[in-house]
Amino acid sequence: MSDLLPGETTEVPGSGGRMYVLKNSDGLYSCSCMAWTRQKVSSSQRTCKHLKRFRGEEAELDRIAIGAPPEPDIPLPRVLDHPRQIADAIESLRGNSRLWLDTEVADWQRNGGRLSLIQALPEGAEPHAGSAIFLDVLDRPELTDLFIRQIMMDRSIEKVFHNASFDIRYLGEDSAVNVACTLQAARELPVSRASLPDSLSLKSLTEHFGLSASVSKAEQASDWGQRPLSTSQLKYAALDVIYLRGIHLKLLELRSQLEDPRTVSIQDVEAKLVAIEPEYLRLKAETEYLRDLLKQAMDQQHVDSTDTFELKRSEWMPLDVAISDLAELLVREGHRVESTIRLTKTAQAELGPLLDSLTSVTPPTKRLTLRRRSRTSNGELDALADGN
Repeated sequence: MSDLLPGETTEVPGSGGRMYVLKNSDGLYSCSCMAWTRQKVSSSQRTCKHLKRFRGEEAELDRIAIGAPPEPDIPLPRVLDHPRQIADAIESLRGNSRLWLDTEVADWQRNGGRLSLIQALPEGAEPHAGSAIFLDVLDRPELTDLFIRQIMMDRSIEKVFHNASFDIRYLGEDSAVNVACTLQAARELPVSRASLPDSLSLKSLTEHFGLSASVSKAEQASDWGQRPLSTSQLKYAALDVIYLRGIHLKLLELRSQLEDPRTVSIQDVEAKLVAIEPEYLRLKAETEYLRDLLKQAMDQQHVDSTDTFELKRSEWMPLDVAISDLAELLVREGHRVESTIRLTKTAQAELGPLLDSLTSVTPPTKRLTLRRRSRTSNGELDALADGN
């Protein structure tokens, strides 16, 4: 790895070819990127992906660890393990409009795992480890079901996770509503407005936003099926929801700084889109081709995983039935199904006036389609060409 002598500077490429300046001011390293300048810690404790890539991640983490203030001795939350305590805690959580949530799973690599712990940080609680609420639900499906019914299925409560798709496997799956995911939110931020790290893991975003100089994930793979849980496990579990809260609020702040479609210059947006769209379409086509080729190659060569990817094999049998046949079956058997189906335009046309007696559980949404206008050989605008 490279390094800078005191007083030296260098330029390094960032996302989209943008160049950033790294500098060593008598041992104080800095970067001109927004990620470095916006961190809410002292200059000596700041780092970023460009410094880590240039100097090496281990060297950077060692540097910012020197002289770092010791973590305050904050009491850890008590683990609620009695059914009555857990039920009361769930009832108290229902009074919140937003919850930051995380889960710990035992034996997750075997048979899908067992939900061990639910960590919750209510909106308005002090952002320290002692404010988190721990629900011990290991091998207690009835308490997990209670949490799902009272919290996950309540539309009035926003549930915030990082990588929500993992947690809701154990917390209601499709029945979970009003779920927000900080991983997805980070992915949706435009590169031009947020210089986020290449990895959008909880650890990377925590360090990127300066919420902690260094985050250890050693306890992630520890034995969450043991009882009692160790002090280091409890600390890890508590800090995860604290970091999640900080990341979520930072992402909301970045989102609020995006252009307002009511006032933004249409000409400026169009010019930017036209400039980058050809490269995007080329990369999109190449990415889709390589992903499909990799899937087929791994399947044909009987490879289950690589250093980066894991191949999941499954069979799916579509079941196409007439709506009238399905309705007749349900009536005949006296069976009520709470799941919903989305009626296609064709089905809606066939139902005709009968649609007036139905009420959709999903409110109508406005759909906008942007299509590129093609030009003839002489440069004049022709018919609209399909686009994204």
